[in-house]
Formats: sequence, structure tokens, C-alpha cells
Amino acid sequence: MEQAKTKENQNKVPLMTYLLFLMLAYLATGAMLLLLAFALWRFGMSDGAVTTMIALIYLASAAFSGFLGGRKAKGKKLLVGTAMGVGYFLILAVLSVLTRLGNGNMGFFLPFFLCAAGGSIGGAVAGLTGK
Repeated sequence: MEQAKTKENQNKVPLMTYLLFLMLAYLATGAMLLLLAFALWRFGMSDGAVTTMIALIYLASAAFSGFLGGRKAKGKKLLVGTAMGVGYFLILAVLSVLTRLGNGNMGFFLPFFLCAAGGSIGGAVAGLTGK
């Protein structure tokens, strides 16, 4: 009985680990947004191009967090990756509401689905890479 509890505890990953992965994803987001700001300044990109690039940054960052979460998870990597993407979106939504800046003209559902899909893709790739 004691061995079963010990093995069960070994399979659990602390919540702080997943929060660290989300923080790393937001650092990557910041770096990509700085590059986008430079491109906007240097090349005078249109509003449509900037909106598309922001959507791709959401997707890439959520995929990054989903990949990290999926690699750490012992099983159900796709589910963990999706949860990481949704967690990324929730933090994004809360920060948008608190700062009253919103997310431009993308609305609410597109970023949600981009983040959830990105996390799922990251979790799926983590499942394919083994471990």
C-alpha cells in the first residue's frame, strides 16, 4: 500500500513547474513582440500584417508552453498541452482586462482558439518526441 502511494507521488508534477513554463512562454512572447515592434518601425507594416503576426505569436508561445508542459507530463501530453494553452490565454485575458488595453481587433474567441490549438500542438509534438 505504501509503495503505491510513493509511486503515485512520483508521477505528480508540482503546479509551480507549469507556472514556470507559462512564465517562460510570456518571456518568449515579449521577445517576439519586441521583434514585431522593430519590424513595424523599420518597415511600416500594415494593420492587417501586424494583427496576423500577433496571432502567430500567440500560437507560437502557446505551442512553446504546451511543449514544455507535455515534456514534463508523465502521460496525457495532449491534454496537458491544451491546458497550458488555455492557461496562457487566461493570463493574457486577465492582463488585457486589468490594463484595459484589450487585444486589438481580434476579439475574444480567436485568441482563445489560437492559444488552445497552440498548446495542443505543443503537447502533441512533445508526445511524438518521446520520454
